[in-house]
Amino acid sequence: MADLAALLHRVVHELDRAADVALRRELGLSNRRAVLLQVLAENPGVAQRQLATLLGHTEASVSALVRSLADDGLVEIGSADGRTKSLRVSGEGARLLRRARALMDPRFARLLEQADVDGDELEQALTRLLAHLEARA
Repeated sequence: MADLAALLHRVVHELDRAADVALRRELGLSNRRAVLLQVLAENPGVAQRQLATLLGHTEASVSALVRSLADDGLVEIGSADGRTKSLRVSGEGARLLRRARALMDPRFARLLEQADVDGDELEQALTRLLAHLEARA
């Protein structure tokens, strides 16, 4: 099974690298920033600490990225209780995220088709795997 884990890591790495190249070229947006915007869009009002956990990054790296995105007008930082930061994707961030999805979704669909991978089956398998992992946490 160690080979399967390495293979999954390599696939994710190659997908991230390809997305980063395309997003930077077409939209001037890194994949890391696009992923943060996507996770934030799926979890509006999330605290920065929770966002770091969802992304699997340190709080310090997420804090710097959030500040940068806020400076660019892509993320809004509010205060839930006076101390905890509440984060949301701004209108401009949502528009950029839609453009990123419109760019990347067809590319991923083409990749699956070219590799003769059934997208629905892959999604179901990955969903089951993720649910199992989250249940163990």
